[in-house]
Amino acid sequence: MKRKILPLLAAVVCVLFVFTGCEEQEFVQKSYSADAESVRSLTLSAADREVEVESCEGTEIGIYYSESEKEHFEISLSEEGELVMSLVTDKVWTDYFGTKPSLENRRIRIRIPKGVPEDLSISVTNEKLVLSDVEIGGELSLSSNGGDISLNAVSVGKGLEASAKNGDIVGSLVGGWDDFSIDCKTKKGECNLPANKAGGEKFLRINCNNGDVRVEFIGAFAG
Repeated sequence: MKRKILPLLAAVVCVLFVFTGCEEQEFVQKSYSADAESVRSLTLSAADREVEVESCEGTEIGIYYSESEKEHFEISLSEEGELVMSLVTDKVWTDYFGTKPSLENRRIRIRIPKGVPEDLSISVTNEKLVLSDVEIGGELSLSSNGGDISLNAVSVGKGLEASAKNGDIVGSLVGGWDDFSIDCKTKKGECNLPANKAGGEKFLRINCNNGDVRVEFIGAFAG
């Protein structure tokens, strides 16, 4: 009888721990802005956050996000123009059980003028990464573990490096086939790009594990 009671008590204790750690977080919407001319590079890393990057008019970079008592962002801009944003959590293990916060509270929106920053690097987990009508003057680096990377008319000055695990890399790059040298590695997925292609002033490096790659090349921006 004792052997049967002990596992039952252990299960009850675990359930109590789980539900006491599932209190809903209260989020507050926040924003950050910086003069685009003062930002040379932007680096963002966040877990369980969907990221949307779009072009905007004006001369400011705007970032819109949500924070709670247990999840906040550290944002810093160095004298060298390096803007860094990273998610900091103060969770215990029981906080990871239960219902996720709403998508609105798990989304980061970034608005950047075309041509800036010179370099952009974004790394996310468990959510998708979407870039639309974005023009980066230098290098663009994207990484997603557990979500898709979607490119919609994205332009790069030097090149793009994109890595995805358990997600697809799809969309369009501004330019022609001959503009890019290609290095593409895929595993457990379909791909419309060659493994290697020489030539081109820009680079395209793709690494996709357990997902499909479908990247097209389109003409330059109108106007």
